[in-house]
This record gives sequence, C-alpha cells and structure tokens, in this order.
Amino acid sequence: MKKIILLGALLLTLAACASKTPAANSEEDKSTAQTNATTTTTDKNSETKTKSSESTKNTTKSSSSEKKADALAKLKKENPKTLLPTNIPRDENRALNIAMDKQKDSLAVLYYIMDAPLVLNDQSLNQQTPFARYKMEQFASKDAAKKAVNYQFDEGGQKVDLGHDITAYSQGAAGSTYLNWKEGNWSIVLRASNVNGQDGTALAKEVVNYLEKAMLPAPKSVGQITIDMAQNGYESNQVVWQVDKTVYTVTHEDTIPALEMAVSMNK
Repeated sequence: MKKIILLGALLLTLAACASKTPAANSEEDKSTAQTNATTTTTDKNSETKTKSSESTKNTTKSSSSEKKADALAKLKKENPKTLLPTNIPRDENRALNIAMDKQKDSLAVLYYIMDAPLVLNDQSLNQQTPFARYKMEQFASKDAAKKAVNYQFDEGGQKVDLGHDITAYSQGAAGSTYLNWKEGNWSIVLRASNVNGQDGTALAKEVVNYLEKAMLPAPKSVGQITIDMAQNGYESNQVVWQVDKTVYTVTHEDTIPALEMAVSMNK
C-alpha cells in the first residue's frame, strides 16, 4: 500500500514539473525574442547611420569636386586684372570648360561646352572642339595694335538700308555677297554665300537691331566685326577692337552671341 502511495506521489510531482516547464521556456523565448529584436533594431539604426554618413561624404565629395572643376572661377582668379567677357552665351544645362594659354603679353582662352565639368586646362580638352574664344594681346605701340585689328571699310557698291539710319554697301565677288557698314568707330563686314542661298541682309538687320539696344566697348581707336555666314565653327563670327596698345578679340560660332560676349566687356 505504501508503494502505491509513493508511486502516485512521484507521478503527481513529475506531472507538476512537466506543466511548469513550457511556461519557463515561454518566458525565456520572449526574453530571447526581445533581445533579438533590440539587436536587429540596433543593426538597422547602425546601417542607416552608416548609409547616411556615406551619403553625406559622397555629397561633400561631389560638391568639392564640382567646386574644384569650376574652370571659369579659376580663370578669373588667375587673371584678376585682365578684362574678360562676363557673358559666354551657351547651353546653361551643360558644363562650361576652359583651356587657357597665358604668356607675358597675351592671354588666349578657348571655351568648350560638355556634359561634365573639368578643371581648367584639363588634358582631355585637346580632343574637343571649342564653341568660342577670347584673346587679349598687348603690342609695342598704338599703331601696331591698330594694324592688328585689320580695320576695313568700303563704301563701294549698292546701298542697302538696314534701318535705324544705318546704310550698308553691298558688293558681290566669287559667289558671295559682302555687306559693309559702320557704327561709330566700328566697321562691320558680313559675307553671305550666294551658292547656299544665304540672306545676308536679314542677318545684317538683326545685328543692327541688337546693337540699337546693346552697347559695344568703345574702341580706342578702331574696332572690326567680321561675320562669315558661309563658315562654320567658333571662328565664323569675330569681334576685334583696340584699346591703346591692347587688342581684344572674341569669337563665337553664332553671330549674336559673339556680340553679346563683346558687350559684356563694356566697362
């Protein structure tokens, strides 16, 4: 009888232990889950901070790179006393890159329009084609500077009314028509191709209309504008003028932008 009672008690004790064990395991699981959740959150926060830090570094690096590649600012910084164009007409959505050649008595600048900004005088510009150019050259005398302008004005030929009391003189030669007129100390020569059916008079009137509202630098003593409609590239529109012993030249692939460059130098 005692053996039966003891065996029953033992079974009750084992049953009680069995019922308590899952509860204990449940608490341990909850504790472990909470710890894992905390660890995961910490890892995520750490990852977020790391990404944020990397993003900040990349942004700073990109900003620093763009600042370093600001060729126009670098050009101005290296030539603080030189009269430079402040307006370089172009596609503002693309980068302006610059090559500079500085000598004792001259400064030549080529302007390029590209997808990415480059530092001043980047080597890769040697394989690119410029759209505009600037040059400053100092001569030994005023006469030498005046001769370098290559001023030309011819009143021969048929008169053409360009409006605003401006009269041009038209002459034909070798499949081209030349229009020549004066505005102050400036002489303007425009060449149009008859073979290509170009209308020089229409462009000449556009130039005159523009110059009615914009003021070119005052030459001391002469200035020359040469427009070649039959030519392509940055040399096709040229504005040259003398200031004492110094000669300034700006060129652009388009006519009005070439004038705008020169106008921006009117101090």
